[in-house]
Amino acid sequence: MHHTTIIFNSSFDAAERCTGEIIQAKLGGKLNVVDVRKTLMPVASNPIVRVRPEKLEDLYCDIASTQAACTVQVTADCTDAVLRFMEQYPGTAAEFGAVVLSTTRNEESQKKLIDTFAAMVRLGMKTSAARFLLVQAPREQPPEIAFSTLFEYLESPDVQAVVPPAVLYESVAFAKIHDQALSVSAMLNSEINFQTLLDAARQRNENEDVLRDLSKKLLVQRALLACRNDIERATDALQLPGDAAPMREPLPRERLAVPEKDAAVCFAPDVIPVY
Repeated sequence: MHHTTIIFNSSFDAAERCTGEIIQAKLGGKLNVVDVRKTLMPVASNPIVRVRPEKLEDLYCDIASTQAACTVQVTADCTDAVLRFMEQYPGTAAEFGAVVLSTTRNEESQKKLIDTFAAMVRLGMKTSAARFLLVQAPREQPPEIAFSTLFEYLESPDVQAVVPPAVLYESVAFAKIHDQALSVSAMLNSEINFQTLLDAARQRNENEDVLRDLSKKLLVQRALLACRNDIERATDALQLPGDAAPMREPLPRERLAVPEKDAAVCFAPDVIPVY
């Protein structure tokens, strides 16, 4: 399954929750999120599917039967379930093209990443497949200091990290994206443009609630595009196999057709898991 990237989150930080879509925006294809929470799932042209831990066998068969690019994101509270699955089926851990382990500067988050990395190595993952993604990194402090626990671990002669850690700097965008269940990939790849939607809503004389809601989403999109270069540098640094062309440049007043009045513009009420 060299076409599949798996991401292990180490906390519930909003930036970590966005890592799946950030990588999906880079690689394309389906994003499968192994999650037990009934949270809103954003709507985008590339599908995002929630998978319950008890359906991991179905997920494996799905990604093993296709040659298309695919990303699997494992939320922090599902890591143990995925590791148990890989232990039950030896050889599975070695099949992924890349294993991305994300962490915040929180001490417990860094320790969880280290534990997950060590477990994956024991289960047969090649260290050359491992990638480390440092999210919400402070701009005023070197990563080696902010993430000192991880860097001290990586200096151990037993680790031999092949690819240096990638750094994604902190931004207000991620918490707002998570709170409003917006699609990172759709906004990064210009599939949706809230400036266009807001302008169209004004022309239709929509009420203040609609305009206010679109205005909030527009600010979120602007905040995300403001850190677009940081995101591209981080995903480039991961050196993921099957990396597609760079993310498309945003088209400020194109792409999404103007919706009909009262149409949903950004997300569905909830997504029923496929598996």
